[in-house]
Amino acid sequence: MFFRLNDVSNTNTMFSKNAFKTTIVFLSILFASFAFAQVQSDDNLLADGKPFVSWEKPQQFSKTYYVDQKHPKASDANAGTEKLPFKTVSAAARVLKAGERVVIRKGIYRESVHLAQGGASPDKMISYEAASGEEVVICGSVEVPETYFTKSQGWVFGKKSSDLNVWQIDMNPEWFVGYNPFGMTNLMSDTEWLDYKSTENCRITNNLFADITTARGGIYIEVSRRNCRVDHNVFYNIRSQYWLSGEYGAGGSALYTDGSDSINFDHNVTVNIENTGYGSYLNAERIVDMRGGISCDHRIEHNIFVDCRKHCIELPHNRNFSDNNLFINPNPAYIKVANTAPALMLDKESVNTLYNWEKNSRISKATYSFDATSNELKMLFDSNSTLPKGFEVDQHKLIFKDPRKK
Repeated sequence: MFFRLNDVSNTNTMFSKNAFKTTIVFLSILFASFAFAQVQSDDNLLADGKPFVSWEKPQQFSKTYYVDQKHPKASDANAGTEKLPFKTVSAAARVLKAGERVVIRKGIYRESVHLAQGGASPDKMISYEAASGEEVVICGSVEVPETYFTKSQGWVFGKKSSDLNVWQIDMNPEWFVGYNPFGMTNLMSDTEWLDYKSTENCRITNNLFADITTARGGIYIEVSRRNCRVDHNVFYNIRSQYWLSGEYGAGGSALYTDGSDSINFDHNVTVNIENTGYGSYLNAERIVDMRGGISCDHRIEHNIFVDCRKHCIELPHNRNFSDNNLFINPNPAYIKVANTAPALMLDKESVNTLYNWEKNSRISKATYSFDATSNELKMLFDSNSTLPKGFEVDQHKLIFKDPRKK
């Protein structure tokens, strides 16, 4: 995972995105941060709908640090001045205080940056800025040369596999800067676990999730209790790892969440999903902060669900809401409400009768193709299709442009 900084100034660890609009006659989705055509998506809103107190007033910084990995005298032991800059962004992050900034020179910084402090107020922010006119990429990956790999020792492959071998590498702990996802175990014991208590008032927006085999979903939210928003994303060809072993499991959904409350899922496109487009599950015995999950107050609105193999929407009960969605080529029972057993296998008409959901939703047909080289998805909708609010059509076709191409 990485993010770019392009002349970002006066930010409080928040980065702006460009909007773009429909100009040609097919749906084109590129692997990048992108915004949907004609959708008024305010990136300054938090997931609970409240505005982020932003940087409207010019700020005078009390101190400026410098990072330049290519400078001949760069070192994290330096004072971080322009003539003696830091070598890594992490070094600056350790010393920055409210009202200060760091200017980062061009380059790819392969590191995991942990922010030690945040800003104190709109006029005392901490700013991470790319030097004027220069491109900075912070990338969590590490380039590993082939020479790092060695033939494995002591593996037993069986009687008929004497020609097989496994190449292995011992990963340097310094690559992970205190967080090693390969060293974690998914067991409820004395081991480390992801900080699910922090997943509230979070927003996931303007992403492409393509060609992924998952144990849960393209996005997995666990035990989040309030105000998460997932919007303006594209999910394409999400598969389940359990099908590979011949067993069916939870994987292969666009979004999978269990024990979570108050998730808004809007203006997303899910295409060719092996399991469920939006799947929320109760997990009543998952105890966090004195109670189990109740999975209520989910809102699924203004989305396009295309070829979801199991269900388009799966919810545990009727303390949720769904409307203004477009269902393309749906299978029977494309909306599931678990309720008390037996679960209800529904369509938009029946779920509207029972719960007054999907009153403004529609069913239609469409064709699509995906170019894996350019990460481009093209869609052609049926002539009778009416798309959800926020999607502008031109001759039954859509386009989403990569803002970096402007």
